[in-house]
Amino acid sequence: MSTNAKGMVTLLVVSLLLMLALVMTLGLHQALFYQIKRAHNELISRQQFWIAEGGLECLFSITHQSGRLPDKASIALCNQHGLVRFDYQMVQPSESGQPGLVTVGASYGYRRIQRTLAYVVEADTASSEEAESEPEQQQSIVWQPGSWSAR
Repeated sequence: MSTNAKGMVTLLVVSLLLMLALVMTLGLHQALFYQIKRAHNELISRQQFWIAEGGLECLFSITHQSGRLPDKASIALCNQHGLVRFDYQMVQPSESGQPGLVTVGASYGYRRIQRTLAYVVEADTASSEEAESEPEQQQSIVWQPGSWSAR
């Protein structure tokens, strides 16, 4: 074999090794890019979850402090920037001391969280003068502990 042929074989082997290294590098780059994209999507998903969860916690605390079921005013207080979409559904009204159920949901981005609240409507203990002047009993809502459950 001549020296030119030996040089050609060496050049061919080196070229094949370089192409193999290039293919492996591109494959690893693609896998790394995929992992970065997945981590970014997970981060966005977690952010959306916690923003929606924060909206529900705000709504629950305002409702708990006021002693009234959620309404447009309390939802507006918890959604000042208009980012979270809330929905509200009466599942079972409270009757004669039996607990009622209200489902409250919050959505942000692609995440949706829904919670069920149990409550009891009790007669208000107002003074006897107020009770005599108003024939209808005033009612207040007492939230039952442990009723803030995920569904």
